[in-house]
Amino acid sequence: MKIIKIIFTITVISALGYFAWENITSNPPPPSPPPSEPGYIKRIEKEIDSLGKMPNHTFSHEFYKAVQYRIDDYHRQRLLGKGKTNDKWQDILSKDLYATYTDKFIDQAKAVFNNEEWPNEDLRFIKREMDTLRSSTYLQSDGKISIYLDSINLVLSKYYEVNRFLSSCKRFRYSSYNLDDQFPDVRNKLKTAKMHLRSGIGSFNLNNCMRLKNGLRNIPQMLLDKHISYLHNKIKHHSNRYQNFEYHTNYYDQLYMPLNKQLKVLKNKSYWIYNNTYRQVYIDLNDLLRTDNRKAYDFFQLKNNN
Repeated sequence: MKIIKIIFTITVISALGYFAWENITSNPPPPSPPPSEPGYIKRIEKEIDSLGKMPNHTFSHEFYKAVQYRIDDYHRQRLLGKGKTNDKWQDILSKDLYATYTDKFIDQAKAVFNNEEWPNEDLRFIKREMDTLRSSTYLQSDGKISIYLDSINLVLSKYYEVNRFLSSCKRFRYSSYNLDDQFPDVRNKLKTAKMHLRSGIGSFNLNNCMRLKNGLRNIPQMLLDKHISYLHNKIKHHSNRYQNFEYHTNYYDQLYMPLNKQLKVLKNKSYWIYNNTYRQVYIDLNDLLRTDNRKAYDFFQLKNNN
């Protein structure tokens, strides 16, 4: 029995060694044959279908470019068909890819516009991609895609218009303190801010962008602060100049009253701001001017008594 077991073991080992040697010395199996022409086309069609199903919260530009590269590469290798069929399929697949991607791009742009945050890098990409898609030979000027791309262009144009307006208001400065100089009339800026807040653009609402919305809402307060700062600096600039006048009445008529008149401009309704902070600022400016008037009065009283 023991001898039988030994013989069986030797037989098994020999068999395994034979099969192992056969695997090492035999040629590897031949590679799978390349797909037929319909296989290449089917792959592209499947990828185009996948593109249309991609989510809207991220852009699909890289996938789109990869599929377009594959179409062109297959075309160069004449894998899409024989003769003119190869050219025909390149055009059909490229056109289908363009239409699918443009639809997806429009949805992805809408997703950005429907959010409260409009990242600058997203806006730059949308502008660049929109320009590229609008220049395509596949775009039908009177088609649905063209209309939506025009709407996106309108939103971006309006966004940058409002953004430039906000920047101009932030940069606005006035520092001429001659007595006859007055802080510029900013009512047009205030009206423009109010108009932008009320405006909508087609099916998109520019006020979804909180950066613009908050910026426009802050325009009255920002311009009021600039006006207040101007008057404060102007009053300080002309303080203690009563000594240049012969009489207190001259100082009062020629310096105090002109400044007081400019101070009262803050009481009009241009800025649409009425709160305790505003009232206190007005009181502080008025006190600053009255303090200079009291000092002038005391100066001339002392001068007349001597």
